[in-house]
Amino acid sequence: MKTRTFFLITLLLVVLTISGCKKTEENSTNNPTNTTSCLLTRVSVSDGEFCDFVYSNTGKLLSTHAGYPGSAGGYDYYYYDANNRISYSLNSINDTTYFYYNAENLLTMDISCHGQIRDTVKYEYNQSKQMIKCTHLPSLYSPIRYSIYEWGTDGNVQTERYYEYNQLKSNYTFEYDNMVNRLATERGPLFEPLNKNNITIVYKDGVVDETNTYTYDANKLPIECTRVRNNGSSIIVSNTYNCP
Repeated sequence: MKTRTFFLITLLLVVLTISGCKKTEENSTNNPTNTTSCLLTRVSVSDGEFCDFVYSNTGKLLSTHAGYPGSAGGYDYYYYDANNRISYSLNSINDTTYFYYNAENLLTMDISCHGQIRDTVKYEYNQSKQMIKCTHLPSLYSPIRYSIYEWGTDGNVQTERYYEYNQLKSNYTFEYDNMVNRLATERGPLFEPLNKNNITIVYKDGVVDETNTYTYDANKLPIECTRVRNNGSSIIVSNTYNCP
């Protein structure tokens, strides 16, 4: 269930998608830097987890290095097709993930392998190119599981219904701030539904499951997110950017 997965992993999945694509945006007095040329270079978490991003001179993501305290971490390397889309990725232990797209350059399936297929994920969209279903097909490691997303007219997911073995397990609803989710506007939809704004409250089966409080810099880029779970635990995620 990707919408609620760890924030660092969410960022990693989004950034590795279309890191070479940039959206033209006018500057304002509150946005002195052209943030479309800013690249996320590091995500660090208060528990010590981190992820570093390496790009080409044209802003194309080449590799990532993620790890935990006391570990060397692992690397992922990304390879592109003639249409500048990620064709496959290869990690430190030779796991390979292949990516498949439709005519509109939307990801329709990815397959992870290590000698044999370990996971196959299918993605479905509506006419607005918004993801409406993400399905993990049955494998040796897990049952079929999928999420169904319903979108509001404000460009944000309103509900997510998560299923395992075709049975509803959890129902999520969301609240958002009014800040633009730049990962969505600049990177494009891939891997998970990308909302127009940033999630502030997640409700699970009608009860608050987590809250997110963001700190933005002068360029309106999120530099910190404090996430508090319903059990009282919390983490702080910090973002570092390279802006010309």
